[in-house]
Amino acid sequence: MAYAGVLQVKWPTYSPEYFFCELGRLCNISGIQGEGLSNNDKVMVLTKCGEGFEEAATFMEGSMSIATYEDGSKFLLPASVQSGTYRVCWCAAENTCRYPRDFTVSLGRVDFGGPVPDFVYRCFEWQSCEIMEMEGTTLEDGDRLMAVPDGTDCRAPTLTPAFGFPRNGVTMP
Repeated sequence: MAYAGVLQVKWPTYSPEYFFCELGRLCNISGIQGEGLSNNDKVMVLTKCGEGFEEAATFMEGSMSIATYEDGSKFLLPASVQSGTYRVCWCAAENTCRYPRDFTVSLGRVDFGGPVPDFVYRCFEWQSCEIMEMEGTTLEDGDRLMAVPDGTDCRAPTLTPAFGFPRNGVTMP
C-alpha cells in the first residue's frame, strides 16, 4: 500500500439554522462553521437550494451574498424589498457559484420582515398618537418605533429623533 495524498473535505458542519433580516437593510448572517471554509465562498437566498430562479426582484442587488468574512463564517446579504421566507444556500469558492443550481447546501432558513418600509404614519403636535395596526410581517410584542422628522431615511446607520416627543421619540415596548 502506498501513500497517495491527503483528502480534505470542504463543507459547512454547523449553522444556526435560522436567521432574521430586516426589510430594506443589508443583513449579516453568522455562526457558520466547517472545514476548509473561505472568504471566497458565497451564499444565495433561494426558495429551494440548487433549484429555481434567483430571487432578484425581491432584493435590491440580486440574491447572492455581497461579501464573505471571517474565513467563510459570516456573509453579508443584500437588502430585501419584500418580506418572505427563504433558504440560505451555500456554494464553495472552488465552484462556479453563479447560478442557483450551484448553491446546493442549505445553511438554514432566513425570514425577511419588519414594518413595511414605505408606509407613513402621521401624528400631530400636542395630540396623543396611537398606531393600532402596524403594517408589516414578523412583528412582535416589544418591538419599538422611533418618531423621526418627515423625509428621514430610516435605513441610515444613525437616526435623529423628532423634536418634542417624550423618551426621545422612542415608543415603550
